[in-house]
Amino acid sequence: MFSYMIGEEDVGSYKDTYNHTLRNFSSKEPAQMAKNSGTRFDPTSSMFTVHSLGQKLNVKYPQGTIRFKDSVHAPLWSWRLIILNHLARANDAPLTGNLITFKELDGGYIFNPAFHKMTILPIINNLSDKPVEKIKRACSVLGADFIEGAHICAVFSFLPRFPVTLKIWLKDAEMDGSANILFDTAANHYLHTEDIAVAASLMITFLLQNI
Repeated sequence: MFSYMIGEEDVGSYKDTYNHTLRNFSSKEPAQMAKNSGTRFDPTSSMFTVHSLGQKLNVKYPQGTIRFKDSVHAPLWSWRLIILNHLARANDAPLTGNLITFKELDGGYIFNPAFHKMTILPIINNLSDKPVEKIKRACSVLGADFIEGAHICAVFSFLPRFPVTLKIWLKDAEMDGSANILFDTAANHYLHTEDIAVAASLMITFLLQNI
């Protein structure tokens, strides 16, 4: 847990949205949600354990309160909202291993300009001139694994069945830097496209905090 990950309990003007999500979450059967999402549910404590970006988070059912494991601190409210939406939406669809861009998600083309501004541009502007090892260390803080496919190709486990793949090509004397963020083709079985945009933006915000 890092200070930049901690949020206030109050969700401000998003209270109605948050309460709607809580009602949806609390109406679902917890054991089925655990199975569908790849998380663990302990009926004794009525608690889910969710692994996200290198952190363990406890989710109380049916209240929906979320805390970092062994802590009184809550994650940022947008992170909490994504986790609750994920638990309620997940349907146990298998991951395909095939990657798509944001605009290929359900309705993604509508939000793609905003997504590019929130995620891709900050990567290019802040990371494309940094040393590879420095970027890799920052990714590792968030639990990323590395594969081939670019100067840096990092796979983050935002949720157990929702990986996010970040590719960065560093700039040099002849080429500008570039980047992309990719998702499994099963991504919409686990999050709405709007939540996916927020999840990626949150991940990039955390990553830049580590540089």
